[in-house]
Amino acid sequence: MGTALQQFYRSGMVLLAVLVFGILAGMRLSAPPLLSAGIGGVLFILSCYAMALVLGSIMLYTRDTYIVQNTLFAVTTLLCGFQFPRQYLPGFLQTAGEVFPLTSSLQLLRRTLLTGEAIPLRDTLPALLLSLVYIAVGMWSNRLVERGLFEKHQA
Repeated sequence: MGTALQQFYRSGMVLLAVLVFGILAGMRLSAPPLLSAGIGGVLFILSCYAMALVLGSIMLYTRDTYIVQNTLFAVTTLLCGFQFPRQYLPGFLQTAGEVFPLTSSLQLLRRTLLTGEAIPLRDTLPALLLSLVYIAVGMWSNRLVERGLFEKHQA
């Protein structure tokens, strides 16, 4: 919990700096509906948590954090649309990006924050359902990997 709060604080400071410099450079933002922005933010955090559970079990299994984490970050940065619009990617990479809950939640959050468009609840279902699948898989695989590690060290 402490690490998450620290990361939110750091991310908020970076966002504040970007906003200040952006506004000074002439950036104009629309006023998003607060409910849609809140739903988009919560959905984005949920999808990050869901992916972290799966990533955590992979890191436990491989006993490596650096390569696994950085590889997944590179892949998600490319496929989920963090750095540039996904429409610039070839079709097969756009399709591959759909397996991550971050992709649809990031699109929803961007849509409401950049255009001021309200998010219909039916549009949240793909990200929500995929996040729930990732959470279930992550919890199951964490238990499985932890049990294997404990049994290996007990013997």
